[in-house]
Amino acid sequence: MIKQWLITVPEVISVLPKVPILGDLLNNLYDFATLEQMYLLPSRFLSPHTRYYVREMRILAYSQLLESYRSLTLETLTVTFV
Repeated sequence: MIKQWLITVPEVISVLPKVPILGDLLNNLYDFATLEQMYLLPSRFLSPHTRYYVREMRILAYSQLLESYRSLTLETLTVTFV
């Protein structure tokens, strides 16, 4: 499903040469979804822990994303735009 929505879309494919890190991000996202669907959920031993693992990975990803906005404050915005 992710492959159809993101990876094979012509608009995304046209941007990949300009932003090479985007390709890595998409591949990692696709690999993570594959890991969850093909290995964690069907496993008798890992299935009960899949929700926890996915939640923790999302927390890590969001915290890394939001880390770049840590220095963004109202003071820096007012200095920049005034």
